[in-house]
This record gives sequence, structure tokens and C-alpha cells, in this order.
Amino acid sequence: AQLEHSSWRGPWLHIGRLAARHAEYGALELKADLVAALDQIVVQKLEVRGPGGLAAAGKLGLTAEQDTDLNLKWRELRWPLSGVAEYSSREGEAELKGKGFENLRLKTSFALGAQARIKVRAEWQDRKLDAAAQWTDLSWPLQDPAAEWLSPHGKANVRGDLEAYQWGLDADLAARGTPVTLKA
Repeated sequence: AQLEHSSWRGPWLHIGRLAARHAEYGALELKADLVAALDQIVVQKLEVRGPGGLAAAGKLGLTAEQDTDLNLKWRELRWPLSGVAEYSSREGEAELKGKGFENLRLKTSFALGAQARIKVRAEWQDRKLDAAAQWTDLSWPLQDPAAEWLSPHGKANVRGDLEAYQWGLDADLAARGTPVTLKA
């Protein structure tokens, strides 16, 4: 591993460049400027490169009094990191806003697998969840060109508290070429 132009002064952490090479995953690189406190982490810059890339900026409130306003962007993420990917995302972005971990709103849009596009909106407030997702060209297994399940488009939602959720699903499905419309 190689660490360049880095410093840590009080709550400030600056990583100019942390680079490493892994035998299986190849080159990995991290760059970051963070301010860490007991109640909040401010991410001025966070970049991770290796198999794929991830960038983040914003702040993460660690208490109910502190604001959260965090933005993420990624490209070519996959799992596992080497070999045949079971899950992959060509690109995506997410926005997390709210107060601490109690009242949060998430918006995200990303590419998943070979061709799927997914959008998710979720809100967690007063221990209640309200979430909805929409997709196009979703298949299972994700990476298989001859997938057993295909959904050209669909949407799902879930809402409620921890004790009683309600959910809905409206999707066009095909199982090995047999079309099905599913509504619940």
C-alpha cells in the first residue's frame, strides 16, 4: 500500500491518495477529505476506485438534531469483485436527506444487471416507512442473458410502521416466454 499527501489534525482527515494492489481485485485507490465529530460526519470528498468507482459528498447526521444531506454516485460496481458477477450496477446515484437516522428521505436511480433501470423513493419518519420503486427491463438472474424471469416494467410500494406493513405490486412478468400480469 502507498499513502501520499495525507494528514489528520483534530477532526479533519485528509487522504490525498491511498493506493494498493490486490492480487485478485487489481488496483484500489482512495481519496478523501472528512471532518468527523461525535454528532456528524462531513464528507467534503470521498472517491474510491478499483473494480468500479464510488464518489460521495455531503454530511451524515449521527444524532436527531443534525442534518443529513449526502450524495453518492457510482459506476461499474459489482459483487463479487472478481470472477463472475452475481450483481452489478453500471451506474447510479443516490441522495439521502433528513435529520440523523430518524427522519430520512432517499432518492436513487441506477442501472442493475445487464439492462435494468430502477428508481426508488423512500421516506422513514416517526418509525414509519413509505417507499416506492419503478423499473424497466428487470430480469432474474440479473446477469443471465437467458434469464428465467423478465419484467419489462413494473412498480412496487411498501408503507407502514414496524408492526404492520402494506405493500403493492404491479408488474408485467414473463417466465421463460410466458407473459403474466401481476397486481397485488
